[in-house]
Amino acid sequence: MTSAEEGSPHALLAGASRRWVRLLPWGVAFVLCVALLPTTIQVLSVDYGLNGGIASALAVAQTAPLLLAVIRPLQAWCMIFAADMAGALDLLTVDFDERLLWPFPPMEIVGYVGLCLALGLREPRRTLLEERARIARELHDVVAHHMSVITVQADTAAHRLDGLPPVVQEEFTSIAATARESLGEMRRLLGVLRNEEAHGELAPQPGLTRIGQLVEAVAKAGVPVEFAPCDADVPEVVGLSAYRIVQEALANVVRHAPGAPTQVSVSEDGERLTVLVVNGPPPEPPAAPLEEGGTGHGLIGMRERVRLADGTLDTGPLPDGGFRVAAQIPLAEGDFT
Repeated sequence: MTSAEEGSPHALLAGASRRWVRLLPWGVAFVLCVALLPTTIQVLSVDYGLNGGIASALAVAQTAPLLLAVIRPLQAWCMIFAADMAGALDLLTVDFDERLLWPFPPMEIVGYVGLCLALGLREPRRTLLEERARIARELHDVVAHHMSVITVQADTAAHRLDGLPPVVQEEFTSIAATARESLGEMRRLLGVLRNEEAHGELAPQPGLTRIGQLVEAVAKAGVPVEFAPCDADVPEVVGLSAYRIVQEALANVVRHAPGAPTQVSVSEDGERLTVLVVNGPPPEPPAAPLEEGGTGHGLIGMRERVRLADGTLDTGPLPDGGFRVAAQIPLAEGDFT
């Protein structure tokens, strides 16, 4: 049983962005019930010769749970299966034409098709793949970011701090090598997690007020950053998306353009939040890349977050050799359902 089946259940397709898609499972279940209930009563009472009261009770027990299948398909399957077995036992006492299907009339087969569809939509593997994608996104946004900053700080320590003893410089070099190796392992792990591809983030999550800490950490790594903050009260999903976008954009500056002057601005106009991170070209090419063979998980993660918030993302290089990341996220919470 999936986590969605426990506690407060959610209807099938409840996370769809369009209202008609969210209502579709209820419509299908209702049509099946309306069509199958009288037909089942007719077949069981007339063709199979069951008592009218028994036929009606069995018909209700075999069709009504289809409505429950929209929320709890596994429990609905158990109820219908029990009703079908009870019907089969009743039919053992009835003489009927050999041409009739026994013990499952055609209506039950039609109902089972709808029930199997509901079970397929709530099938555990789909939930697990969504969770794997979420874990991959969080690992990349949080762990890989901090490891990148550690690598740059260790690599540049000898240039930023005068008079370091050789043994201390060697220690920093070892730290940088270990961090770089860990980043490589992280990339391979993310590749495995993302092999198969929304919301469900656990509180507390960082928001707009924490972006300043990101800027400070990157500035300590040798990247000159200008920051225009925003103290607006925004929905949690908006604040978290903005934080992660800035985090990934700054991590990319650290990885690919160390020392490049960077501007970070966050603003809102009452309808949407605008996040802008722009960096110029690095003062000099990095001596060694922080990561060999980029995988693009950062841009994928940013696009996923913006898409989940029903926003837009624009990224790309600038004519002067810099890079620009611009995101617009609606503030209305209704847009995220």
